Amino acid sequence: MQRPSRCRHVRLKGSTLPLEIWLWQTIVCPLWAGLAASLANRGHRVRIIAMDELSADRRALGWSLPDCGAAEVQVARDPDAARKRAAGAGDHIIHVCQGVRSNRAIADAQAVMRARGARQLALFETIDDAGWRGPLKQLMYRRLFSQILPRMDGLLAIGDLTPRWLAGAGVPPHKIHPFAYFIADSQGAPVAPRPADGRFRLLFVGQLIERKRLDLLIQAIGSLRRTDIDLEVIGSGEQAEALRALGERVLGPRLIWRGVMPRETVPARMAEADCLVLPSRHDGWGAVVSEALLSGVPAIASDHCGVAGIIRASGHGGIFPVGDLAALAALIDRMAAAGPLPAAEREALARWSRCIGSGAGADYLLAIASELWERGPAAVPPWAAQPLISRDVVAA
Repeated sequence: MQRPSRCRHVRLKGSTLPLEIWLWQTIVCPLWAGLAASLANRGHRVRIIAMDELSADRRALGWSLPDCGAAEVQVARDPDAARKRAAGAGDHIIHVCQGVRSNRAIADAQAVMRARGARQLALFETIDDAGWRGPLKQLMYRRLFSQILPRMDGLLAIGDLTPRWLAGAGVPPHKIHPFAYFIADSQGAPVAPRPADGRFRLLFVGQLIERKRLDLLIQAIGSLRRTDIDLEVIGSGEQAEALRALGERVLGPRLIWRGVMPRETVPARMAEADCLVLPSRHDGWGAVVSEALLSGVPAIASDHCGVAGIIRASGHGGIFPVGDLAALAALIDRMAAAGPLPAAEREALARWSRCIGSGAGADYLLAIASELWERGPAAVPPWAAQPLISRDVVAA
């Protein structure tokens, strides 16, 4: 279907008129709030349209409604309300939507956008395609993309493996834009001095559920001969009691169990760690890694975490094959042997990591808009434009 010619001119470069950008979300999500605020700070009109304020599981993790700056927040709780907002949107508006299916009433709004030929981008996270369901998922999405992509402008591919997965599902390369969850720059804590006590402090932050594989991390630390590694755990979930018991049995006093903490206090704990570990079986992104890097703290993650590519680009920390206990243990051992990053390197890592902060994300989204609707140059992901800094401890 040929797109209407009115969608080819957005007046981005040198325009005195602000853009209007609507961010469609299932909840008012902290992972989007910084991006929304940064876009608004650049003088653009930004509206967040959420299907709900905040989910129960996020509240249980200590989340609260985020600060969205000058962005306007609206709630559309049902399909009819979402369709009405999409139908009443002006032709000049750029819509950025969370997902393309299983995204509640956003899907109903997207159908209206496609019918109207509206400017529309969708965020798409890495798909968990492990097991026999994997090929079926790709076939299902291939069929879905063949139906919706002719009337969509592109997909913002969240995660290291996502662009390749989308290409395998039949998405044309020119419609795939590598993207990230660009959290607020302020979510990083000031680089903290490290105590000279000879300990190496690992940190886990997240839901205490099977998918996050905290058990693998505990077992990996316990398998090492060295006894100078401590593990601090922040989070809650259905496996909390069993995981705490496992940690106390395997690590003894080297386990520091924090449980639930208010979200705003977590970055300060991160800044005092030597390395954050995200051993998940699958994670669409892994925002705790972004927070750690912005605080000058290196990170380890499995290769099935979306943020793996950012860790690789940072030149610090490491990536291990998902579920591989020996590889995770070896990586931890190497990092502990190298010792905590000196303060100057932590400061450098924190500075580099602003490429995944909300300010860089806002500029990148505007560059994508310029590429799509003003025939501007190809937008380059901000982390790809930064020079690599390295301590030579990153595992392949």
